[in-house]
Amino acid sequence: MNSYLNLKRVVYIVALAAISIVLGLFEIPWFVLSGPFSSFLRLDFSEVAILVALVTLGYKDTMIVVVLRSFVRLTFKGFIPEHLIGDMIAVIASISIILGFYLAAKITKKNQKPYLVEVPAETQIITRKDYAIYGLFITASLSISMIILNFIITTPLLLSYYGLTERLTFHVFDFVSLTDYSISTFLWAVIISYTPFNIVKGLSVMLIFLMIWPRLKYIEY
Repeated sequence: MNSYLNLKRVVYIVALAAISIVLGLFEIPWFVLSGPFSSFLRLDFSEVAILVALVTLGYKDTMIVVVLRSFVRLTFKGFIPEHLIGDMIAVIASISIILGFYLAAKITKKNQKPYLVEVPAETQIITRKDYAIYGLFITASLSISMIILNFIITTPLLLSYYGLTERLTFHVFDFVSLTDYSISTFLWAVIISYTPFNIVKGLSVMLIFLMIWPRLKYIEY
């Protein structure tokens, strides 16, 4: 990669990380009390910039965007436990969306070179079938990964941090031993609290991105 292209790559990484941070500032409180933990949730569209990074820069550089976004946010908010947990969730959510996009791109055969390397000659056509496939894989990947993460680690850790248990717990098995929850009850509480939110988030991010994806080739790279 020549120095000019490498400079453009760095600029795009920084710019897309900044855009993702700005989009993340516009949070919408979750409007459905779907479960006991749903009051924690805030809807934002910062992952749209992550998907733009995917088609612009490729998978490797998109991971740099994700890490840079979290580092900058933590630098401003402070490296305290609740922010560290929140950004760990955000990183895993972004990775799960990237995974869903990758699988959908494989199936729809839209897995092309990054636009920074090669802009396609033809405009990307998004069909109804593409909307269905991307919607299914992105929401499924996001929902499943968030259920696993929140069930095993993050929700027990956050609840104990906020004082629900006598001491800090780092996994669900320690958490349920100190509370009235059973493993099955806690699992269902996590599922009903987070699944509706992640379905709406995944579909919203996917719809916004798919509307702008065909127009990205007109940006001067």
